[in-house]
Amino acid sequence: MNGRDARRRGRNIRLWAAYVGFALAALSVGASGQSANSGPSLSTGNSLYQQCRATIRVLDASGHVPDSDYVDSAECVEYIEGFLDGYYLGAPSKVQAFCIPENTTSFGVFARLYVQYMDKYSKLLDEDKPEGLVGMLIANYPCSPAQ
Repeated sequence: MNGRDARRRGRNIRLWAAYVGFALAALSVGASGQSANSGPSLSTGNSLYQQCRATIRVLDASGHVPDSDYVDSAECVEYIEGFLDGYYLGAPSKVQAFCIPENTTSFGVFARLYVQYMDKYSKLLDEDKPEGLVGMLIANYPCSPAQ
């Protein structure tokens, strides 16, 4: 296994550990008797939009940032990273909807682009998270005809 594969595997393990932690936290909230409809749905574009707005606040902050912004920011970045990992693991290399150049884009840039895209296409806020994310990726990272 080369260094790049080892780093990717380590990142994937950390990502899955974070997902397990979030799942357990969600189960404990559900078990505490809180209604599943007590707030905005966690599976809509709006939830990712709010989390990615927190990412921007964290990145642009020059002073104190509320802990909740760090939590939301982590959820934005982890969702995008997990989505991209899943996409690249499952998409045949010859059939790609978008093409992100290697080592050229940070997750902060993805968060900013997502918020801008959702500001422009606000009807996607009520759709499932992937709808707006895929739209943003296709709009900002189109594949060349040779790809």
